[in-house]
Amino acid sequence: MTIRTAAITGVVVIAALNGSADVAAQRTTRGTIAGVVVSADATPQPIPRAVVMLTGSGIRDNLSVVADEGGRFRFVDVEPGRYNVAVSKPAYLPTSYGAKRPGRPGTSIALDLPIRDETPDLVSALNELVVAEGGRVYLAKDVLTRADHYRAMEPRLESFLAVRRRWDPEGKLRSAQSVRLLGDAP
Repeated sequence: MTIRTAAITGVVVIAALNGSADVAAQRTTRGTIAGVVVSADATPQPIPRAVVMLTGSGIRDNLSVVADEGGRFRFVDVEPGRYNVAVSKPAYLPTSYGAKRPGRPGTSIALDLPIRDETPDLVSALNELVVAEGGRVYLAKDVLTRADHYRAMEPRLESFLAVRRRWDPEGKLRSAQSVRLLGDAP
C-alpha cells in the first residue's frame, strides 16, 4: 500500500481597511482565503476534490469546501482572525497549510494589505501577535515592520549581525530595509 501526502500552496488572506486607525479593528473588511491543494511529490500535481477545512477565530463550526478539478479552493467573506487550513482526501495523509510533515500544525499565512494612513498601526498590532506566537515576518514583502518587532521575531539576528560585521566591517552593504530594521546609516 502506498501512502501519499498532500500539501496546500498559495494560501493568501486579503484584508482591506476602512476608516481610521482608532476603529480599524471594528471596520476591517472581510477577506478571502484561497489556494491550491497539490501533492507533496517532487513535481507537485493538483489534487482534485480534496476536502479543505477552515477552523479558527470567527468560525463557530468548521467550514469546508471541496477543491475543484485543478485543486483550487476558496473561502470567501472570512472575518479577520487566526485560522488553520487543513486538507484531507482518501488515500492521502491529512495535512495543514505550512506543516513540514503530515499531522503537524501549519505555520504560515500571508497578508496583503493596502497601504493607507491606518496601515502602519494595523501592521504593528499584527506584529504583536506574530511576536507573541514566536513567528516571523517575510522580509521580502515587508515595508512597515518596526525594528523592535523585527528584533523580537528573529532569534538568529545576533548571529547574522556578527557575520555581517566580519564580512562588511565598514557597513557599506545596506538598504532602506537595513536602515529601518537594523539602524544602519542612510
